[in-house]
Amino acid sequence: MNFIIVRYAEIGTKGKNRGMFEKKLVENIHYYFKKNKKSYEKIYRKTGRILIKTKNKVRLDTIFGISSVSFSERTSSNIDTIKKVIKNKIRDFSKKTKFRITTQRLDKTLPFTSMEMNKIIGQFVVDNTDAKVSLEEYDTEIFIELIAKQAYIFTKKFPGPGGLPVGTQGKVYSLITESEDSFLSSVLIMKRGCSIIPVCYKDSDISKIRRTVKKLERYHNKELKLKKISNIIELKFKKIKAIVYPYGLDNITEKSGNILELYPLLGYDLKNSEIFKNENTA
Repeated sequence: MNFIIVRYAEIGTKGKNRGMFEKKLVENIHYYFKKNKKSYEKIYRKTGRILIKTKNKVRLDTIFGISSVSFSERTSSNIDTIKKVIKNKIRDFSKKTKFRITTQRLDKTLPFTSMEMNKIIGQFVVDNTDAKVSLEEYDTEIFIELIAKQAYIFTKKFPGPGGLPVGTQGKVYSLITESEDSFLSSVLIMKRGCSIIPVCYKDSDISKIRRTVKKLERYHNKELKLKKISNIIELKFKKIKAIVYPYGLDNITEKSGNILELYPLLGYDLKNSEIFKNENTA
């Protein structure tokens, strides 16, 4: 059976609130599949991982909160059944192949350690292919993650965008201008877990603004509706208590009173932004 393994980093440090963060991440994954018209059978939360049973190999690289994903094959944690899956993955191995086995035992009830599994499976590969084990200079790394009495086997980890799931830190207004900086300032605040309400001035180039909002929807957890205003003071700051500006303090021409003002781009190196580069090459 095919599963996507979803890993997260910051969520794991949230203590008693961890469950809430995990639930929101699952909701955002569900929305990602829905908006991209992809199907899945089920999503599971298991021992520090989110597991998606699906035939679709989607990278989920626009979902904040994810540190990495892998496309895995699931089998039981019985060593003989693991060997059967491994045998299919080493068909192209030869005497020249260098490999390593990396096991992570998240299920601590199993009667063997990660190191013991590495040795058993490593020896199995050597016996069946004459390939050589190399922990540093290897051609292929075979991963085994042991979760809830099941083994998930794969050969690659694809990095995610990191951060916190959108929607875990409340809503903010985000000012969208004709500058590309407003895209990045909005994405950065979403990466910290905020959902956004995009706003723009009525005299802006609305077609250009809408293109930016469309790009932002790729990272958001719901459809975005653009709000047009003549002045910041028109915004209602009862439930929403902050606004994101896409520039530095010196560029502010009007203030929003006692409302919290956020400037994600202060001190930020735009040239080194991976998200910015990816969007411009998409």
